[in-house]
Amino acid sequence: MTRHIVVTLLGVVVSCKESNAPSGPPPDVAGAWAFGQRLAGGGSTCANHGTVIVSQNGSLFTGTYSQTGFCSGPGGTIDNSGSGDITSGRLIGAALQFSAGGCSYRGQVVADPPDGASGTVTCQIQSINFSGTWHVSHGVASVTVTPGDVFIGTQATIPLTATAYDASGNVLAGRQVVWRSLQPAVATATNGTVLGVGVGLTTVTATTVPVAPLEDSVTAVANVRILTRTIGISAGWLHSCGVEAGNIGLCWGAGFDGRLGNGTTDHPVDHPRPVSTAAFAQISGGFQHSCGTTPAGVAYCWGKELVGELGDGVSSATRPAPVLVSGGLSFAAVSAGNNFSCGVTAAGVGYCWGAGTSGRLGTGGFADDSTPAPVNGGLTFAMITTGKDVELAPIGNGFACGLTTIGSAYCWGNNSHGELGDSGSSSHSAPVPVAGGLTFATLSAGYQHVCGVTTGGAAYCWGNGSSGQLGNGSAVGANVPVPVSGGLQFTRIAAGGSHSCGVTTGGDAYCWGGNGLGQLGTGVFAPDFSPPQTTPVAVTGGLKFEQLAAGAAHTCAISTRFVIYCWGRGIDGQLGSGLQNKAAPTPVFVP
Repeated sequence: MTRHIVVTLLGVVVSCKESNAPSGPPPDVAGAWAFGQRLAGGGSTCANHGTVIVSQNGSLFTGTYSQTGFCSGPGGTIDNSGSGDITSGRLIGAALQFSAGGCSYRGQVVADPPDGASGTVTCQIQSINFSGTWHVSHGVASVTVTPGDVFIGTQATIPLTATAYDASGNVLAGRQVVWRSLQPAVATATNGTVLGVGVGLTTVTATTVPVAPLEDSVTAVANVRILTRTIGISAGWLHSCGVEAGNIGLCWGAGFDGRLGNGTTDHPVDHPRPVSTAAFAQISGGFQHSCGTTPAGVAYCWGKELVGELGDGVSSATRPAPVLVSGGLSFAAVSAGNNFSCGVTAAGVGYCWGAGTSGRLGTGGFADDSTPAPVNGGLTFAMITTGKDVELAPIGNGFACGLTTIGSAYCWGNNSHGELGDSGSSSHSAPVPVAGGLTFATLSAGYQHVCGVTTGGAAYCWGNGSSGQLGNGSAVGANVPVPVSGGLQFTRIAAGGSHSCGVTTGGDAYCWGGNGLGQLGTGVFAPDFSPPQTTPVAVTGGLKFEQLAAGAAHTCAISTRFVIYCWGRGIDGQLGSGLQNKAAPTPVFVP
């Protein structure tokens, strides 16, 4: 057990009475000891703890000390940590004396072989006399708490672990600790489990319960930050959006054209900013615009409007704040693509609006429409996901896929890379069934590919595979669904620019495909012209996730503690962590 006890004014001399000294060999005090000390003088008090290492030769000994602690007085609180040498150590029977750092110590060894020692200390520091007590023991010298920095959402929990050590650094198993949160209105700490109560900061302490003779209690701390619980995440092409509990919409990243919805065109924005105007249940980030729905199902869009993609009846405009989508429809969810948008009503009817080239609106034609138009075919959808193929910018090619309430997948629009999954390469202006007869639980459309998870948890992808984004061990595209390698069971999946990611049933995140900017989260950047990552690899960091979203070259996810982490390209602020003009190959916390 490692113990940290330190004297601000270190100096240790212990005198002992030599008269009536017992005969026989002195006690063996060599080794490592947990050390504690309390001093007072001149209106100040000091408390220190740490370790002492003693070398002994007969009745003489020397050593070193290392301590941490503070002194408090009229002038405030100062750090009293330090280290130094123990000199002039001498034993006469069970009595001992030594000096260190200008203080004189005297005391008595407890038992033989020793269980510890204790005594008095006197010091003179800057003409001020200090006196107090000291002790050493085989008890806890230090304690650590892991994790030491905690970020969780409200109502989330996380277990903390306290580990006690002796002065030699050995773990003292089974030691009891008492947990306490200094701000219980922010978080509670019950038997080491932290529960987020309210937004704010607190310190959680773990204090050991002494069991050895002369042992002190030792305290370690964890810094805890509680954030508003995040309930939704989306990655646009160069920006990101999320929804917090209380239906607070947030966006960050590339802000030109007003796609962040905060009423400005500020760019870049490297931390989350609230979306103006409305409360949101869901937000989707697109190419140059975003859309969202309120808890009542009212749809809004904002950002760059080139061909009616904001759905407000206007063909061209820049809207830095949300505008109402025309038609008075009640949507369960909306999805923003490249220059078009789609949504599903509470009754399961699909609508799309914006650019109609390549047939991406699914209406059976190729005309643009600045207000929602029903998707052809009379299908009842559970969801629609829109692609972000910007190959032929500014309008680009476009496609969308929908999942019916019975798990059948349909796609429409551009099909030059097989992204419709119908085994062909012709574009379609109305929904066509995805080949293979699979029953899907969820779908995600990316740049030029699509991924889905079946009701059995198996992942499939189709479309452009040149960067390995299909995850089937090949860098070749496919116009029908191909299984993602590895046999992993997924609950969520996200298709991005040239990469894809998924969350397994155990909450682990895996990614595959292009990694030039660290978007796979593996801790490395793929060198230019290196072979693509064609099979899933684990995201580093050991975090557990519930949701994730993939952008052009970045990924964002919600952890099981309901906070956001992002990784990959960050030059436009889309990581949301202040890492503007940088890329992160590992998950970074979004405050």
